[in-house]
Amino acid sequence: MSHKEPENLASDRPYERKYPWWCLYCLVRVWGNVLFRALFRTRAYCRERVPERGAVILASNHQSYLDPVLIGTHVLRPLCFLARESLFRVPLLGGLIRRLNAFPVRRGGAAARAALRTAEGILKSDQAVVLFPEGTRTVDGKMQPLKSGVYLIARRARCPVVPVLIVGAFEAWPRQRKVPWFSSIRMIFGEPIIIQEEDSSESFSAKLTDAYRRLASELGAERVLREGLGPGESSSPTLSTTLERSGCDSSRSAPALFFGESAVGRL
Repeated sequence: MSHKEPENLASDRPYERKYPWWCLYCLVRVWGNVLFRALFRTRAYCRERVPERGAVILASNHQSYLDPVLIGTHVLRPLCFLARESLFRVPLLGGLIRRLNAFPVRRGGAAARAALRTAEGILKSDQAVVLFPEGTRTVDGKMQPLKSGVYLIARRARCPVVPVLIVGAFEAWPRQRKVPWFSSIRMIFGEPIIIQEEDSSESFSAKLTDAYRRLASELGAERVLREGLGPGESSSPTLSTTLERSGCDSSRSAPALFFGESAVGRL
């Protein structure tokens, strides 16, 4: 396996997929919006902050199993996901998620390093990948401490990181519940963060944490922040005021598939 081309990416780049699979991705996205719009009344803000081209990491808080597909149905460009390997052994589901840009990863030790290389390979192909800096789903709806995986991948791939904040998905499907329930979900995309040469893991985590603070303030959802993580020094106005000033769009849609948790945040 070469440094730039993980073997499972050689024939699985979304932009190089055969026509039927690209149609499947679009179909799932469209019908996912229709189906879950009614179930979760989802709204997304500031999606135009996601670069239309080139490598980019979408770094989201992790509230529930719904998070990957929630993001995937709101971003127009194809997204890639890292899912635990066991999902790919489930009949029908494994083949489906593979064709919807999910890549299998194991957990722990050398497997975590392999996940890092897989994510880096995706980005080296100028694609977008969804990662969860917390490394696992929240147990109480509040953000967990950020791990260093996103920093390591972004630095090696030399790509921007777009923070994504999801609010309400925990209420819809907390990890203590086996099936989702009706709840209103909102999400907002932040401005891309560029890693500078002088940045360390700690300084990048501080930048990302501050970005989450501002997004939570814009949504009026500081409750998702862990105690002690209040609004940043330059607190943003309320969401309605922010949208009027910035022209950020919103739409009602929601997830349609299940990819599972990301293992990369555990690095």
